[in-house]
Amino acid sequence: MNKNKKHWLVVAILCGFTACFSIPINLSGVFLSPVATDLGFQRGDFSFHATLTLFICAISSLCVPHLMEKFRLKYILIVAAVLSGVPNIMMGFAQHLWEFNLWGGIRGIGVGLISTVPVAIILNHWFHKYHGVVMSLVLSFSGVTGAVLTPIFTQFIFQFGWRNTYFISGAFMILLLLPGILIPFKINPVLEGLEPLGMGEVHSKDSVTHASHVSKNVFNRKMFIAVTVVAILHTAITGLGQHLPGFSESTGYSSEIGAMMLAVAMIGNIFFKLSVGAISDRLNAVVANLLMIACGLLSVILFMIQTGPTLLFVGAFFFGATLAIPTVGISLLTKELLGNVYFNKVFPLISFGLATSGALSISLVGYLFDLSGSYTPALLLTAGINILTILLLLMMTVKTKKEGTGETLSL
Repeated sequence: MNKNKKHWLVVAILCGFTACFSIPINLSGVFLSPVATDLGFQRGDFSFHATLTLFICAISSLCVPHLMEKFRLKYILIVAAVLSGVPNIMMGFAQHLWEFNLWGGIRGIGVGLISTVPVAIILNHWFHKYHGVVMSLVLSFSGVTGAVLTPIFTQFIFQFGWRNTYFISGAFMILLLLPGILIPFKINPVLEGLEPLGMGEVHSKDSVTHASHVSKNVFNRKMFIAVTVVAILHTAITGLGQHLPGFSESTGYSSEIGAMMLAVAMIGNIFFKLSVGAISDRLNAVVANLLMIACGLLSVILFMIQTGPTLLFVGAFFFGATLAIPTVGISLLTKELLGNVYFNKVFPLISFGLATSGALSISLVGYLFDLSGSYTPALLLTAGINILTILLLLMMTVKTKKEGTGETLSL
């Protein structure tokens, strides 16, 4: 039997993790207008439950490396299935804001257990060769889920109501985690008598240099701070994606156009997540992230000058590049610049900053709209942060070339 089959089976299971994680994160936008309108909520107030999900998810993610050392992965996944799927079902019974906030917080615990942090840790163990492409493939399933389920859930809400759609979404989240529960696999393939795919292969001179750098346990403190700042700043603008249906309505188009924009953004998310991994493997993670940010800036420009649905859809597609950075781009950037030795300790901290920033961004965009009656302030803020993160990445690149390796640090 081909030993590599187990590696690709693990990839398939992790795609289910990402798809499950994506439902409350990427599809909350289709519920914003229907629920807020039906129950008389302000959009900013109602979107706070999604903020809580992301914030609690960030805290939960910090605990994942420790939990992986103490408990079997199967047990972690069972808890994740219960704490992520059941709260989504319970939202279908909610009448008041505090109920949505309660279930949103509990849901955050569950999705944190199957978020980018555990996925990245598992893939780092199972893959050396094709690491960037495989990481992109797995995390792109958040975009696949959004692209496929956004129009389906929108239609479900129209036909069955938002309450029944919450029931369906929660059940589907549990279903996506079942393969990981029923098919046993270890976090590290060595525990199964296997090796990471591509173990021992050296692909370039840079790989040798980087491996030597990591083996000396050299940690670049300044680079860690710089990566964290870029990650937090950029993720602060991702909340705009959940407001695309509302943005469409504010420009005079129907909710169906808005739903299609969100679906197109998810398609762009898939494309750019796959692209950032391929570019990172071929060139480097810094170049890959710079290209993604540039595409995100283009999307905002198209939103501001839109003269019809076509430009809205094109802008939504390029906005997918913005969504690709916090998940794939920052993960690859962290591993490349800080090394795999420190990844399990450093990336959960960066991920906490990512999730916290992303959580606040959803409500921030909602409140900016409530205060101004327009999405223009949010668009201007998004463009400014894109420009700032491009400048920061360029400064990091120049500074790294001048300083070389960093300072030692005990974690």
